[in-house]
Amino acid sequence: MRTVTYKSVLEGCAVRNGVIPSSSSYSPEYVQMLTEFINDRVREALEFTFWPELTLSEQRAFRDDWLVTTAYVTGDEVWDPTSEEYYIALQDNTGSTPASNPGDWGTDFTVSTLIEYEQDGKTPLGYIEGVYKDNPETCERPRGVAYVIAPTGVRVFDAGGSQVYVRFMEREPIFTSVLWSASETNVIGDLRYDTASGECYKALLSSLNVTPVGNPATWEIIKFPWAFAAYVRWAAGEMDTLREDGQHGKAFALNEEAENRLMNAAEVGGRMQGSFERAEYKSGV
Repeated sequence: MRTVTYKSVLEGCAVRNGVIPSSSSYSPEYVQMLTEFINDRVREALEFTFWPELTLSEQRAFRDDWLVTTAYVTGDEVWDPTSEEYYIALQDNTGSTPASNPGDWGTDFTVSTLIEYEQDGKTPLGYIEGVYKDNPETCERPRGVAYVIAPTGVRVFDAGGSQVYVRFMEREPIFTSVLWSASETNVIGDLRYDTASGECYKALLSSLNVTPVGNPATWEIIKFPWAFAAYVRWAAGEMDTLREDGQHGKAFALNEEAENRLMNAAEVGGRMQGSFERAEYKSGV
């Protein structure tokens, strides 16, 4: 996925609003306001269509992969990638290979064909484009599989095999204006903005004075998609700031242009990806 720095989007919004980033008007409160606008516009863009660069195709099983380090309890169900079979724990065990330990693992059970939104070691599922028997990235006409969106995952019908391919968009990125500080203890899940790199980061581990740059085991960069960066700069920097200033009429008058800009960004993204079809927009948007 092509990306731009969060700083380029943030400062771009300010400039479109007539605020110079080096001026006193570019205050922490102002930056926080822009960040809220940006997050709203990113969510809007992701709900608009399936962006090619943000859409992934991954083969998924209906259970988490068996891991040698996990302590399993009786009744736990797993997928063993080596033997390509599903197993149920017959008794508590750790490090017991399912295929070679029938005393610890059995195969006589019915597997519920639910793919949870979050599976260990897998990319969390965002918006679902489709479920297939064949890899949609390598097969010209992949065979689709019926599915429904359930509260905890994707319920698949007539899978025709032990695994399926799920085509989905990555989860919505969330950006922040909270600055990283060397004197602050960060905990898992904290979002911080690093002015040196111009990027936002998410804490993967608790840490103190561990810089986001150069420490990928501790900090995960929150990438800003290039595909709709220009749209977000315009919409957040012009429409949303007009509305915030109470100029609702002027902001409302820009609605049609906003939709056209978003549609154009989607079509350009599709063409540059090599697609010969027009972008398929989500209904109800």
